[in-house]
Amino acid sequence: MQHTDKALTLHLLPVFKADYLELSLDSDKKYLEARWVKVVSSSEFRSGIEAIIMQITANAVELLLLDLRATGTPSISDQNWVAKRLMSLNKQTSLRRSARVYSEDILQHVVGEVITARVETLVYDVQAFSCEALAREWLLTNKIATQ
Repeated sequence: MQHTDKALTLHLLPVFKADYLELSLDSDKKYLEARWVKVVSSSEFRSGIEAIIMQITANAVELLLLDLRATGTPSISDQNWVAKRLMSLNKQTSLRRSARVYSEDILQHVVGEVITARVETLVYDVQAFSCEALAREWLLTNKIATQ
């Protein structure tokens, strides 16, 4: 399918900033970009996930780009916790697509898959990427194609 550059243009406004996470929103496209900016502690990880969930819920976000390249690998306890939070969010989410951008660390990919597998059934599409531009294009072109 052909798409225009305009379809891929985002007008992102910052909605949350901490020393470990930055969230930016394009409310017209119902698009949220979550960028972890450092290796995080358990407390930061959980606070960041809660901030992401709050933005998804408050803004009826349909498209999520989750950049995990800098975050490191969450502990088993945090993996279990986030799987439970995703199951709870799954019941009322507006999300339609989530693109996860991982580092080249294979363990990060495996942990992402393990967390996803722990969630009973996701009601939205999830795709893993190592390139942010490809992740964004997948989100936005699929958004356009399904309207």
